[in-house]
Amino acid sequence: MTKKLLVLSLLLSGMNPMTALAVEGASPPIVAEVRASLGEYVEAFNRGDAEALAQFWAEDATYEGAGGESVRGRGEVLRFYRKLFTNNPGVRMQVADSAIEPASEGWARETGTDILTYADGSVEESPYSALLRKVGDNWLIQSVVDLDVSDEPTHHQALEALDWLIGVWRETEEGVVVETTYEWTSKKNSILGRFSIRTSEGLDRDGIVVIGWDPIDRNIRSWFFDSDGGTAVGVWYEKDGKWFSKAAHVLPDGETGSSTRVFEKVDDNTIRWRAINRQVGGEMLPTVGPITLTRVK
Repeated sequence: MTKKLLVLSLLLSGMNPMTALAVEGASPPIVAEVRASLGEYVEAFNRGDAEALAQFWAEDATYEGAGGESVRGRGEVLRFYRKLFTNNPGVRMQVADSAIEPASEGWARETGTDILTYADGSVEESPYSALLRKVGDNWLIQSVVDLDVSDEPTHHQALEALDWLIGVWRETEEGVVVETTYEWTSKKNSILGRFSIRTSEGLDRDGIVVIGWDPIDRNIRSWFFDSDGGTAVGVWYEKDGKWFSKAAHVLPDGETGSSTRVFEKVDDNTIRWRAINRQVGGEMLPTVGPITLTRVK
């Protein structure tokens, strides 16, 4: 595959570096270690042991509650749990739908739902997202954010910011034609993209991308597959009127790469993009672009 074709095919494959290891295959030792730590955490909670619970948190840890409350640092975490157990004797915890995802080296992300059962039989469920950091032999909680489901946008509402993508786009350079089509799926809760790359010899490669809303991490993700066997999982976000895609990808031969792409909507019929901080197999590559995409229809 030429570098030119690789660059063009990566237009769709936005991926968060935090999820790159998950694409290559989750690391069982990391998942097992974090899950064991989570089990010990729940046991300490059900003993009502505030001091033991605080030791699971990093010194500079943060907690953001769905109701707007915040906790900063291990000392505040300790006071938080002491107050919780004093006001709610006998409260017990279990965790449901736990998912652990290795991140960059020494980091992991865990999502799930806390289920608290109080002495009077009432039950409180709270979905959350946690970031953990390995310090020595221990996995410590760096941050936890409780997710307020009642404030969640619908999938369509979350994706409306990408409505400008809908249509057919084309870019031609050095005899290579890349054509991309984006359309809403039937219930408008996700966006389906199809792309093709053609040279003077005919179709070189094609593929699909699905863009959707992740209600756990509250971000827009994409899932990419091409006809050569390449795959990618991505995250999209907006800043200062431009769309950024921090990308990691897995090539058909297993080689990995990363980049950051910046998309700028010039007008309703024109998009300008460039790729920076690019590397494949640890080798840095030159910046690409700006490249102009033109709406066909």
